[in-house]
This record gives sequence, C-alpha cells and structure tokens, in this order.
Amino acid sequence: MPPRRRARRAPNPRSICHMADRLEDVVNIGPALAHDLRAIGVSTEDDLRAVGAQAAWLRLYEAGSRDCLSSFLALEGAVRGVRWMQIAPEERDQCCAAMRAALERQSAVTALHGRWQLTPVCAAECQKRFKA
Repeated sequence: MPPRRRARRAPNPRSICHMADRLEDVVNIGPALAHDLRAIGVSTEDDLRAVGAQAAWLRLYEAGSRDCLSSFLALEGAVRGVRWMQIAPEERDQCCAAMRAALERQSAVTALHGRWQLTPVCAAECQKRFKA
C-alpha cells in the first residue's frame, strides 16, 4: 500500500506575510484596538510593523487608551503574525519585562509631568495572567 500524503494546509489569511487590507484583519487586532491604533497614527499593518509593538503600545499608553500588558502582547503577536498565546511563555515574560523596564524609564519622566500612569492592580493582574 502506498503511503498516504498529508493534505496541504491553506495559507493562514491572518499571517503577517499576508498583508491585511484593514487593521481589524490583522491577527490579535479587534475593532477597539484598531480604533485606538488609528487614533495614534498607526493606520495600516505596515505602519504597525514599522513602528513596532513596543513603540505602538507606549503611544497608546501615553494617549491613555491602553494600560494593560495584554494589549501589548496582542500587538507583539500581530507584528510576529501569530496569536499572542502562541508566543512561548518565556518570550512573553521577556517581552513583558522589557515593557515594564520601558515603563519604569518613562515613569521617571512621566512623574515630572504629572501624567497618568500604569495602575499597580493592572500590572499585578497582567503578571499573574501571563505567568501561567
């Protein structure tokens, strides 16, 4: 009996290799996040990739739109072209640690200007959620 061939999978239409026409079509980006991204000047998938997940999230944070690291991981996954849950837990921890360091650096400047900051409750909740 000849060996069975595996059926080829169709390409993932939400992959970063496939350029989405709308932000909402990019993996991990829903209507609310897409709206917030457009408000900070990120209106296409190319814009998001050019800016990067960390810079885009910091812009959202500065605008007061997002304050939880789950949205950062969604952006990181979108830039990579994968669901954020597919990012290895160790890499998620590294991403979150890098973002916390960036927030700490920024909070020194933010404290001088009296701007809104990440709440400890949200930071603790994100840390709990993404540690598992």
